[in-house]
Amino acid sequence: MRQISYGINSYYKKARIYFRYAPVWVFILDWLNDRLCLLIPPIPFPPIPIKLRDADSIEMNDGKEWTTWRNKWGRNLQEWFYAHNNLL
Repeated sequence: MRQISYGINSYYKKARIYFRYAPVWVFILDWLNDRLCLLIPPIPFPPIPIKLRDADSIEMNDGKEWTTWRNKWGRNLQEWFYAHNNLL
């Protein structure tokens, strides 16, 4: 089976078509993985402060050494799970 998707970048005036060839079970597993992310409840993270250690993280945080769970990992558990699950 093949999956066809596309991407358009209006700033650079470019487009690309992506072809993915794989067995059907791979696409079914991918679809189930996306649906699993929707089942996780959107429980908000508590505003617990975290001290940043590396200079790049401090620079990305406007020069502040402290941040919270919400700023570092997303607003809630559902967003965090979705981001980490789709990195696989």
